Amino acid sequence: MQGEESMAQGLATRNVLQPSPEDTLWTLVKNGWPTSEGVSEMMSSGRDGWGMAWLCLCSAKREKVKEVPFRFLDLSGCNLSPRKIFFLLDQLPASVEGLTL
Repeated sequence: MQGEESMAQGLATRNVLQPSPEDTLWTLVKNGWPTSEGVSEMMSSGRDGWGMAWLCLCSAKREKVKEVPFRFLDLSGCNLSPRKIFFLLDQLPASVEGLTL
């Protein structure tokens, strides 16, 4: 009897709508949006940082998050390949006014 009860609870839990991974990611990005300085630091902090910087720039360019525009970015400490740097530059939102290479 108790086994049937816990099985029914498990099935009920699975039927609850779960947010998609993309919705969860956008919620996190909107609530924890980095500054221009933060994105600049991400770009020079290695592979994971580069990926997060790309995500932030891409989100801003596509206007997924509008509250915090990036005005100045500093790529001087960035040790990425030219290909990755150009890939990041292609995602710069219109709000960027200055860029240090």
